[in-house]
Amino acid sequence: MSLLVIPLLMVGLVSSFELLKVDTGKWTSMNPNRSPSQEPVNYTVIQNPRKSFSRFGIVYYWSGYYKATKSNSRKCVFLKNYPDWPFGEHVLPNGTIVTGVEFGCTSDQYCRAYKCDTSMTAALIWGSMLLTATVFSVGIIVRHVIITHRQAEAPVNQDMEMRGVYVPVVIVSGATSRDQNAPGAING
Repeated sequence: MSLLVIPLLMVGLVSSFELLKVDTGKWTSMNPNRSPSQEPVNYTVIQNPRKSFSRFGIVYYWSGYYKATKSNSRKCVFLKNYPDWPFGEHVLPNGTIVTGVEFGCTSDQYCRAYKCDTSMTAALIWGSMLLTATVFSVGIIVRHVIITHRQAEAPVNQDMEMRGVYVPVVIVSGATSRDQNAPGAING
């Protein structure tokens, strides 16, 4: 019996007649209680659980072995009991069945199943900035068109010669007037 089978038996995950070793390093579950429609389950033995692996363009780590980096600071956990588990059946060297994977996303992304998705917040910020710039630009264009249209209209009829002429204004106040050339003379 292999060293892997002993911990599996000790943990109580399988009985001695459930596992059959395959030459590829996989274990096949041969449970006699399974229905005929069920296929045997192959367990791949993970030789080094600390080593990362890459799928779908993302670097994954087995549960408990994720190390955050500056570029991927947000830790995401994808559990094996999720219905769309895409990683198959795996067993750690100590016989523990893998419970999930961990991976990292950037700070502007969020975890979605086993992938990273772009945050809608960033899209909303860019969209609002674009909308504001568009409204501002349309306002400037409309203002320019209105000013150009007003300047193109015919000017109001004005005497062009009167524009540069200085017209003196004399203000007379009071009922009496005095001759400015004769000092002391009073007109009565």
